[in-house]
Amino acid sequence: MSKSWSDCHKATEMRTKAAMAAMSELGYPMFVVRTYDSLDKQSELYAQGRTTPGDIVTWTKRGWHNLKKGGKPSARAVDVAFKLQDIFQGRDEWSYEWPWARLHKIARALELSVPLARDKGHIVDTQGETFNQAWANQA
Repeated sequence: MSKSWSDCHKATEMRTKAAMAAMSELGYPMFVVRTYDSLDKQSELYAQGRTTPGDIVTWTKRGWHNLKKGGKPSARAVDVAFKLQDIFQGRDEWSYEWPWARLHKIARALELSVPLARDKGHIVDTQGETFNQAWANQA
């Protein structure tokens, strides 16, 4: 599993960094949890909670994190999270929801999608393609 921007499509990197910078300006600094995963790692994650021990952590056998271009990683999904800080301490659930809702609004303004309700930090840069189109267009 990679956390490196160099494993992202450049447009995805640019848009995601802009969203993260906006959240930081609002007082909610973020960090990258995942950019690229190989298909082998994706298969391993998919098995977790199904055929191997652990909780289910993914719902796809291949996805935006697994894209390559020219044989090199070119992920068009980034998983992000908020850095733990004092403003989160002692807050109720509504307060926890606000930064995610704001991140999603900013991401959409940057033409990023947030397709998973259960994974609030999963941001995808479809670049106007369906996943099947993106998968077929890998070269």
